[in-house]
Amino acid sequence: MADVESDSASDYANDSQNDTLSDSDDSDLSLDTDDIQPYSFEPQYEPGEAPNDEEEAGVPGVVGPGAAVPIAAWDGVDVETEGWRRRPGQLQVWCRCGGNCRILPTVRECVCCHDLLELTEPVDEANLDGGGRGVGVGPDELRCITLHEEFHPLCIMRAALKTALIQRANLGLQDVREPLSNRILRLSAYRQFTCWAHKRRLGKAVRRVIPACAVVKIREEYPSPDGVYVGFLEADE
Repeated sequence: MADVESDSASDYANDSQNDTLSDSDDSDLSLDTDDIQPYSFEPQYEPGEAPNDEEEAGVPGVVGPGAAVPIAAWDGVDVETEGWRRRPGQLQVWCRCGGNCRILPTVRECVCCHDLLELTEPVDEANLDGGGRGVGVGPDELRCITLHEEFHPLCIMRAALKTALIQRANLGLQDVREPLSNRILRLSAYRQFTCWAHKRRLGKAVRRVIPACAVVKIREEYPSPDGVYVGFLEADE
């Protein structure tokens, strides 16, 4: 991530149909109610064919989140296809980490940690460069990346962010001076998260979004005085 702030990071009930008869109808029809089985003639969906809740609700263009994809692939997401994520009321559809996300200015930023493969793959302690961070909905998985034991010490603690800034200063990558502003600390946090998620430094002018839940936590800890943030920027912006 360049030193222009990018808050998405860079080197950062189904309705039942009741076919009941009124009292007046009963007088005209003779039915053996013991032989009636409700819904016995309703067509059955094959596995995978049932419409999701959003389609049942008649929300156009909402298909629900798919399988997790690599962060680089999400950066190339079709913003028109995924545009439903910014519509009112859709946050609870795409945020699957316990309501920790918020709707951010661009579609690309409206991504949950459950959407990103680097975060949902199983942890591989034996492989420094492999494995993910274990985010998921299983009993042994993390509900949200912000609950990972390494997230707070790496991406929130001021001492860690300051140390990372000093390292950049020693390499001639950044001029660091006290007092450190919240903006500079946010930038450091975004870089820390990106390096942690990818298990490597991405290099100059390579930017990747980070999940909205992580952005929210970082902003809460190091807020902008005026509440204004610069959203995700491409490297050439």
